[in-house]
Amino acid sequence: MILGQVADRRCAVENQCDPAVRSEGDHVKMDLIKEVFLRVPAEWRGLGVIGGSGLVFRDGYASFNALARFEVPIMEASDIMGCMCGSILRGVATPLECPLFGHACNTANPIGPGMVSREGACFIWYSYP
Repeated sequence: MILGQVADRRCAVENQCDPAVRSEGDHVKMDLIKEVFLRVPAEWRGLGVIGGSGLVFRDGYASFNALARFEVPIMEASDIMGCMCGSILRGVATPLECPLFGHACNTANPIGPGMVSREGACFIWYSYP
């Protein structure tokens, strides 16, 4: 599909999975997710609490909840002093504007969420200058 766009000298967003994936989604799967999970506010490191961005098991499915069955330590999603990952994730700053980027925070010593993941903006910016 991409080669076809290049040959036609055009740019477009195309659904390669069509007709297996419909633009309106899979209602059967979406209904099952709604049956099993309840949307709740969730805290995201660098972004704070975002309403409806988390999922918890509904009462009928609580037996599948590993957090309830096992002693799993929950780490707080705390912001790191000087880390600008929240602003970078929101697109209001670039990694180069962060005082930790490339010094205290790098791929060998990731501090913020943007450097921890290979898909993170800071990781990519650092790896491919």
